[in-house]
Amino acid sequence: CRLMIASIDMHKQIAPVEVLIIIGNHDTQRSFALGAFLQAWYRNDPLVIINNEPTIRKYFSWGTTLIGLSHGQEKQGTNYLGLMNIEVREACGSAIYKEFHLGHKHHLNVKEDLGFRVRGLGGLTATDEWHSKMGYGALRESQAFIINKSRGIIAQSSFHPNDVI
Repeated sequence: CRLMIASIDMHKQIAPVEVLIIIGNHDTQRSFALGAFLQAWYRNDPLVIINNEPTIRKYFSWGTTLIGLSHGQEKQGTNYLGLMNIEVREACGSAIYKEFHLGHKHHLNVKEDLGFRVRGLGGLTATDEWHSKMGYGALRESQAFIINKSRGIIAQSSFHPNDVI
């Protein structure tokens, strides 16, 4: 909770912030509880919107950009552009820049095909015993994207929790 508040407060100094709570494969109830906490914390803050709807995928549209978000635990080879076309057909048809952001793998990567990007994002979770034993580990961070209404994503910032928790 402290980490999310610190990140939101940092970013709302630049622009209004919309937080989309995306449930993961190990923390469905905790993610929803975090969203409920943040909704209460920012209930009177006009610069912050918390979307805590209990759906596995969410979409964010701004100007010419459409971004789909999911934890990414769907089956291997999921066609995210196809899902986007079905689930938010109208927004998908009018968007120039289309991306899907995923967090399941907890590391950064970008794949592009025919102008559609799928971004793997970093994670905030600390390395637990199992992940350490398996040799998994990643830099703890969250990402924020600056989206220009007509030119798409024009900047990205990262937030590292080491000084907060």
